[in-house]
Amino acid sequence: MVELIITQIITGIGAAGLLLLMAVGLSLVFGVLHILDFVHGSIFLFGGYVGYSACLLLASVGGGFWLSLMVGGLVAAVLGAFIEVLLLRRVYERQLLFQFLLLFGVVYILADVMKITWGTGYLSIPRPDFLSGSVSYAGGGVVVAKYNLFVIVLGAATMAVLWLIMNRTRFGLHVRALHQQKEMADVLGMNTPLLRTSVFAIGSGMAGLAGVAIGGLGSLSPGMDVEAVILAFSIVTIGGLGSVKGAIVGALIVGLVQCLGLLVLPQLNIAFIYLVMAIVLVIRPWGLFGRATA
Repeated sequence: MVELIITQIITGIGAAGLLLLMAVGLSLVFGVLHILDFVHGSIFLFGGYVGYSACLLLASVGGGFWLSLMVGGLVAAVLGAFIEVLLLRRVYERQLLFQFLLLFGVVYILADVMKITWGTGYLSIPRPDFLSGSVSYAGGGVVVAKYNLFVIVLGAATMAVLWLIMNRTRFGLHVRALHQQKEMADVLGMNTPLLRTSVFAIGSGMAGLAGVAIGGLGSLSPGMDVEAVILAFSIVTIGGLGSVKGAIVGALIVGLVQCLGLLVLPQLNIAFIYLVMAIVLVIRPWGLFGRATA
């Protein structure tokens, strides 16, 4: 029983790695742009589908899976930049309802585009042979899928790169300034429109990367975008909207609750996540690491 729990904990950390890529991008966008990015899940699925096509096209040249990760993330980032430039720039100062309706419309448009392009079936991204199978520890009592270990490394590496960008570069300094005081950033002559586009592109690229990674873990299908964005919003609600640290902790909590819940009551697996979210909201309505606002 102990070995099974350890296995589920490691699996939960692996699930948190995927959820982290989604949630951190969502939290970053809200923290800087103050937009509830409902289209985040659609970009996640779009990046996964693009990665699937790229993997098939590039399989003959070798390294198709690794190239698909880059292509899926980059195309998702470009799509996010287009959405920000063409649409979001026009509604930053409008009421939340206008922003919601606009992004909701984009969700439906992208959903139809993806169905027309890739169909409605289940599509899986072929992964390298060395990421297939599992490894065992503790005399075979603890069995962990190799791909789960890869996802943990991918999430940690992506977060390390994001931390370096935000804390060790001039761009990151400007983004933090925009996050803390937009008016001062404008006065200092920062290119705030470009910064906003870049932040939305980075968040979208992380979502696309998660889409490709989950395509290698299971399969891609219509409807996953809604499930993904609901989970991502649950994570940032637990951790605190706009807090990257909160997104990391929230992803770990949701990943572990999701996997350990399978051992207790599999039928209520998703319900456990919302129960945790409800408890956090009762105790701290602004989330674990969020800031209370008037």
